[in-house]
Order: sequence, then structure tokens, then C-alpha cells
Amino acid sequence: MKTIAIIPTIKEELLRPNEYFLSFMEQLPQQNQIQTELLFILAKQADRYSQGKSSSIPLDKAEEIMESILFVLGVQLKSYPTTTQALAQLQEEPLESLYKSGLQLIQKKITSLKRFQKQLIRNLLDTPNIYYRSTIIDGINGFFQLYQPQFTAQKIHITADYPILIGRPQLDGIEFIEQYLQAIAAENAFCIRFSSKAIHHLLCGLTPEYTQIPLNLLEPVLLSAIGLTLVHQSCATLNLTNDQLIQLQQFFLPQSKEEILQSLNEALLVVKRAMNIPQSAIGYAQSCLPKLAKSIHTAVSMNTLNQLFLIPSIPETKVEIMFSYEDRMDNQSYQQLLENILQADTIEEKLSLIFHQISSIPDLFDLILEAEFTSSELESIVSVLPDPVRIALLSQYPNGGYFLQENEQLLYQALQKERSHHES
Repeated sequence: MKTIAIIPTIKEELLRPNEYFLSFMEQLPQQNQIQTELLFILAKQADRYSQGKSSSIPLDKAEEIMESILFVLGVQLKSYPTTTQALAQLQEEPLESLYKSGLQLIQKKITSLKRFQKQLIRNLLDTPNIYYRSTIIDGINGFFQLYQPQFTAQKIHITADYPILIGRPQLDGIEFIEQYLQAIAAENAFCIRFSSKAIHHLLCGLTPEYTQIPLNLLEPVLLSAIGLTLVHQSCATLNLTNDQLIQLQQFFLPQSKEEILQSLNEALLVVKRAMNIPQSAIGYAQSCLPKLAKSIHTAVSMNTLNQLFLIPSIPETKVEIMFSYEDRMDNQSYQQLLENILQADTIEEKLSLIFHQISSIPDLFDLILEAEFTSSELESIVSVLPDPVRIALLSQYPNGGYFLQENEQLLYQALQKERSHHES
């Protein structure tokens, strides 16, 4: 039995997650015995490190091993349901016994996380962002290869380049990797409920070079899905329009941060039901909402909501679009194309049909007026047209938007909005 004086409670608010054992020990009135036992463990670990070849090791290495010992003991103390039980074990068990139990617990975590990572990789979001896949596969594999809990249990070894939405874990060693992987898994579980192509187009709305940038993928997806829900549109498409962005600005403008947070939470539950998102991913998303509510509140006041709620862009169509006043389609081909577009479910399908089959400006103009496109669909089409084609279409309206039929008015408004966007 140890002689550590019994104290009523450990103040949990004083415990530091990344220095758990040290901050635990600081609250004990008598520390001499623990310090003696720590030096005993250090001597044994130093001997193992030198493989018995030397009675001493460099000071910096000794300090590193002591940090590792403290980390392992912290992992073990955290495993008890309460700090009262942790204190009881610290009083009753030899410190070396707790240390060995901590090493065994870390080894179990390593085994469990390796299995968890493999499951995650099997269902990984298909994205061209190089930091997402490389971090989850190469980065985490690198950690497992380099990790030595016997001597450097507190080390992370990797840069963990992919930024998770909840923020970088303020932990070390295996605890960092555990929390980091769990966060990525929750983000991945949310994102894979949406089309990878829709996510790609959404992120291209930020910049087509997003593939080479270490940025969080969940935030724009989550905000787009919530934004569409708040304007009573299907969240599956991730295709907010400029008009809907104006609606969101007006919706959030009178709200406080607390009211915005409530609106986000309510919309998220609708997204959950619509997309069948697992509760683990929803719970994680909910923990991120206070951060997003604060960002939205600031963006609304600065009129920069478009930096949070992205408007999708389809860059792959821009390099392929070439039109002329010649090469008109024959009537049968044109009618078949028109029918296929009317039957298509998404704007992506409609854009693909248009830009792979039409090469004539007159055909394009006729199709736009006859295919019953919605206002948001016309904005998407116009946004990917080359400037000369937009100018050619605008030239069809020398008197502006007067005396136009409804479909022509929608086209004219989309063209004018795109021109204003380019001029601003």
C-alpha cells in the first residue's frame, strides 16, 4: 500500500489533456514517492534503450523517455471511469504496474486503429484533393511504422496535413491519431452520402486548384446542404445559386449567433433524414456548428457569405466548349437531344448533353428557350459559356429585357447576372 495522502477529489478542470499525468500529480500533496518511482521506471527504460550497453544515455534522450513515461501513465489514468477511481489506483498500485498497463492499453489502441483505418479506406470519399487520401493512407501508415510507445509514446511523427473541421486535436501520440482518425471518419461518413462529382464541382467554386490545397472538405459540403435546406431546396445537389445566396443573407441578417446556431441545428436534422446520414457523422457535425455559426454571423455583417456558401463551378466543360454559327444539327438529332435533356435529372447531366452534342450558337439558343430550364439551371449553363458566346446570346436582346416571353426573360436575367459578376 502506498502512502500518498488521500484528498477528496481531483479538480478535473485543472487536468491538461496532453499532460494528463503531470497535471494529475500536481494536485497531490505528497509527490516524493511518485517521483522516486518515476526515476526507477526511467532507469529501466534507459537500460532497454541502450540494450544494456551503457549505464547512461544523453540528457535529451532521457528527458524524451521521461515524457514518454508520463504520457503512458496519463493514458492509463484516463482509462478509469472517474478521477476518483484513477486516484485510488494510483494509491494502491505500484507505478510500474500502472505503466505496464498503460503500454498494453496503447498496444490495443494501435491494433484497433489499424483495423479502423482499413475500414475507413474501403469507403473513402473519391476526391482529387491530394491531401485527403495521402494523409489518411500514407500519413497514418507512416505513424504506425515510426511509433515506439516504449520510448517515444508522446510522438506523432507525421504532419497530419489534412485539416479536420473540428480543429487539430490538442493531444499527443496515439491519442492524437485516435481522435484525428475518428474525426476524419465522421467527416468521410457525411461526405460520401453526396455525389463525389457534386462535391468536386462545389469545391471548384472555391478554386479549381483546390486539389492541390490542404483544405477541409466537409465544411463547404455541410454548409451547402444546410443552405439549400434553409431555402427549401433539395440538399443532395449541392448547387446553391446566387439568388439563393441572397435569400440566405436576408435569412441570417436579423439573427444573433445563438439564433444562427439554432437554425443550423434544425436544418442539419433535415439533412440527416434526407441523406440518411449516420448519427456518428451528425454528432460530429453538430459539434462543429458553433464554429460555423460564428463564421456565418461575421460573414453576414461583412456581406461575404459567398466565401462560406460556395456556388458550384464546372471547370471540365469550360475547356471543351466551342461554338460557331455553322454546323447546325439536323432536326431529328436536335429533337432527340431536346427529349434527352427534358428527361435528365440533374444539371450535370444536362450540361454534359449540351456541350457534347451542340456546336452551333443558333442551336444552343433554340435549345435554351425550348428545354424548360429553371432559373438556377440557366445560371449554371451561362456560367460555363465562353465570353463570345454569352455576348452573342445577349445580342439577341437589343431592347434589353422588354417584351420577352418568360423563358427569354430567365435567360436574359442569367446573362445579365453573369456579366455583372464578371465586371465586379
